[in-house]
Amino acid sequence: MSVEDVERYKLSDEYEKERGKYQLIKLDSASLGYVESLDYPIEAPDGTKIIPNKNNEKISRWRWSKEKLEWGIKNGFVVIKKDKNNNWAVYTKQYLNCDSDGNIKPRSIKPLGVISKYSTTQSNKYIDELFGYPVFNYSKPKEYIKFLVEISTSSSDLVLDFFAGSGTTGEAVMRLNAEDECNRKFILVQIDEPIKEDKPAYQFCIENNLPPVISSITIERLKRAGEKIKKEIEEENNKEGFFDENKKKTPDIGFKVFDTVDAPRLELAEDGKIKYPEINLDPLSRIYNMIFTVGLDEPTQTPEEVVKDCVYKVGDNYYITNSDKVSKEQFAECIKRGKVFIDGWTASLNATLQNYKEDIKIVF
Repeated sequence: MSVEDVERYKLSDEYEKERGKYQLIKLDSASLGYVESLDYPIEAPDGTKIIPNKNNEKISRWRWSKEKLEWGIKNGFVVIKKDKNNNWAVYTKQYLNCDSDGNIKPRSIKPLGVISKYSTTQSNKYIDELFGYPVFNYSKPKEYIKFLVEISTSSSDLVLDFFAGSGTTGEAVMRLNAEDECNRKFILVQIDEPIKEDKPAYQFCIENNLPPVISSITIERLKRAGEKIKKEIEEENNKEGFFDENKKKTPDIGFKVFDTVDAPRLELAEDGKIKYPEINLDPLSRIYNMIFTVGLDEPTQTPEEVVKDCVYKVGDNYYITNSDKVSKEQFAECIKRGKVFIDGWTASLNATLQNYKEDIKIVF
């Protein structure tokens, strides 16, 4: 796209942060050829019917179908207003960062010379300063990962890194959110790979009462990096002469840590009856296990505690553990207000639960 093309995008609205500036393009077109299904009336704000042809000429037509027009109106891609002749006209918003279907376009890749300025040497030095130890060699440069996230994501995307290592991807997402005040999230996956005893990272874990495994470094890096980002923003905002409208918001630097454990197993007692295993996980861990298993809610959300250690709520979904401690009235209220899921490992097959067996789903 040339400079001249870009200069046509001058208009701004509430979507500018994500979609960029926009230009208006009339929805009717005679150059594309007449299509009967694209010749339909559109209602103006005052009730006037707007049509692409006058006197039934059948020359012009709308560029969008009725279905796409409804989508465009709902999502802010359509404007109906008076033109310079004071006649009602329909326009579409063509945003700088969107394609013709309204999808956010990947940002242009910067020259390789820009990417090459990032090095593991810089990254190692940063990690040394963050921990006070050379705990992780050859970590990915956070600036490089931040650049990749910036050109490939939208404002609320979820970034997944299956080989988290020192947690560079998590810090990169937090730093990018701090810059553009967006709300990207991340999931980092790192197995509990043991650290060799002759490594500085091993000594760091021992001195800080952490398990000497790679994931300990991942978690500690995210904690320290989050606090560093928060401190940097506070220092910037407190500079003399810094107006309130120019101050940055502190991004969400919180995160949750989930660990995999062996699933409980049913056993047979000597008398032939099924023996349920003893469950050692705390109630909230069991709730999150259900959230993961059911798959309706994001684990990034914090469940609201409705009944202590028993009933938790995310949106209209209720997750229940220790069901023997939940009253009939509490069960009825949950079922009345939303979907109900019961932790099968702590489910009590009492009369109360039996009464509502058609309205709940047991989750293992």
